[in-house]
Amino acid sequence: MTTTDANGIVYLQDTDDISPFHTLINVLQAGTSNALDAKTRITRVANAAERNALTGASPTNPIYVHRVDSVTLERSVGSGFRVVAATRRGSARLASQPVVAATPSWTTLATVTATTLGGACVADVFANLANANSGANRVGSLQVTIDGVAIGPAIIDFTLPNVSAPAPYAASYSWESTPAAGAHTWVLQANGSAGSSVSALQAVITVTEHP
Repeated sequence: MTTTDANGIVYLQDTDDISPFHTLINVLQAGTSNALDAKTRITRVANAAERNALTGASPTNPIYVHRVDSVTLERSVGSGFRVVAATRRGSARLASQPVVAATPSWTTLATVTATTLGGACVADVFANLANANSGANRVGSLQVTIDGVAIGPAIIDFTLPNVSAPAPYAASYSWESTPAAGAHTWVLQANGSAGSSVSALQAVITVTEHP
């Protein structure tokens, strides 16, 4: 009689009766289908539209997809797809070395625009600010905005000593937010406590989405 292997696939033995043939074929097909249904599979999809056409996900029957366009592994349990692993959404660097605006104005250092799936997004920032002999100690500040709104903590301040040559102050920080699924823009900004006193020498912002 037919038997089932470790994967749940039905196969024949030498003594199995293959008549009627259509019944035997149906048994084999049903066994294979049941075995596949019992396994969690990853489906390759071209894009979000093809992914969204997949239905029937639930906590006990999740749907996993590999998106070719974004090179991400995503999962749905019935309430929309989320990335399974942390996914870098974008990174940008300072293109020049500007003298930053005086507070309360801000100078944009770098911008990242990316589409997310609604997971927690972390903006990791590194920057070098310097006070180049402006005549007094100054305070340099950094902030990150998403879609024009500052992410808390709104401002990171640090003191820049007055020196005869630029002495960069290296600062790094992470800002976290959970924007709705869709396209968003993160902006790294800086300012100084006085005009024409603080320069940005280096800056980079990297946005990563987490499950």
